[in-house]
Amino acid sequence: MMMSMPAWAQDKIITNNGDTLDCRISVKPWKEKISIRKYGMREQNGYAYAVVFFPNDSMRIIRPGEIKGFFVQQHKRYLNGGYYESASFHSNIHVLFRGSIPNARPKTRFLRRIYSGNEISLYDFHDEDIEGYWVTYHVKKKGEEKYTHIANKKQATQYFSDAPGLPDSVGFKRRPVYKTMLALVKAYEQLKSGQADP
Repeated sequence: MMMSMPAWAQDKIITNNGDTLDCRISVKPWKEKISIRKYGMREQNGYAYAVVFFPNDSMRIIRPGEIKGFFVQQHKRYLNGGYYESASFHSNIHVLFRGSIPNARPKTRFLRRIYSGNEISLYDFHDEDIEGYWVTYHVKKKGEEKYTHIANKKQATQYFSDAPGLPDSVGFKRRPVYKTMLALVKAYEQLKSGQADP
């Protein structure tokens, strides 16, 4: 018989079959003496992998694509709480900000869902390279399978061409930031659904 999880273990993973499993997701693997470099993991915890503990005390390193996603409770510093889902997109920062690279293949990572509406959803992705730490924003409208990265105002204007002037109306500047991206997708949701966002 499996042991019950302690009260603080309120995280969950969603399998590719749609099952929900209780677990605890480590937000600081290094504090639990888990060498992420030993497993070949050098990218951001939560976005490139998840360290998961199950009720029988077993531990697994779960990578994007192996599950649909996971839910982790809010933490103040190391990993933002919320739902993370497996997604394929161009995560290389040079592809995202400096133009496409011929034959570049999208990578599968976890995207954190910031907003989920009936018409559109908003996600963020955290990454780092030798040049610094990056946060990128991705959107997906109803009926779309592809996640679209919004890197600048021109791309925002093109993507939201079915809502002319919307980026300007929320004060979208040269680059996306959390506040304006959230305002943008909420305004789009309200416009397309005809309902005020709560």
